[in-house]
Amino acid sequence: MAAGPNRQHSEQRAGAMRLVFVGGGGHCRSCIDAAERAQIGIAGVVDPDARADVLGYPVLGDDTWIDTHVSDGEFAFLVSVGTTGSAAIRRRIFEHLRRLNATIATLVSATAVVSRHATVGEGTVVLERAVVNANARVGANCIINTAALIEHDARIGDHTHVSTGALINGNVVIGQGCMIGSGAVIRHGVRIADGVVVGAGATVLADIDAAGTWVGTPARRMK
Repeated sequence: MAAGPNRQHSEQRAGAMRLVFVGGGGHCRSCIDAAERAQIGIAGVVDPDARADVLGYPVLGDDTWIDTHVSDGEFAFLVSVGTTGSAAIRRRIFEHLRRLNATIATLVSATAVVSRHATVGEGTVVLERAVVNANARVGANCIINTAALIEHDARIGDHTHVSTGALINGNVVIGQGCMIGSGAVIRHGVRIADGVVVGAGATVLADIDAAGTWVGTPARRMK
């Protein structure tokens, strides 16, 4: 369910399994597109609030369906809840899957470019036309959204969402549970603490050492 030698082991575990998406909203639909392009079999969606189907795939049930079927050996799971601010829901679902010893998929779109020298963590989604360049390290349960760029030697912490068209330049370090908004630009070598939200279109020119929401050019903390 992913390309590249650094993900070979998880691919072997998940490759013969059908994919179950956990969360049936808009991000789920983007993930379904990516899975279809990669010709990955899809079992359906787990979401207590979804309708009868999501893009034609059945809603299998609520979160209790996972507990019942995780040991079947037939399914790989992917957190498909999006992030617009807090990563708490994605983190909670991911950690629950880990406690259950579930097979967690990593999904890389067929149109994304991931260097064979980069690392993409368990449960991460790399969507259409995103680029992850050499020696970059993307943590677990991240979203690298459409047309985002992760440049060489950058580090992206677990549960972080790099949104559409965001530019993460070389040697940047981003902490866990961050949200980097659409079109944001992070200057080479900048370090960003855990739990930071960078607003859409912001330009970050200096280190951010405390959680909060940062907006504008140059980015400043909202009061």
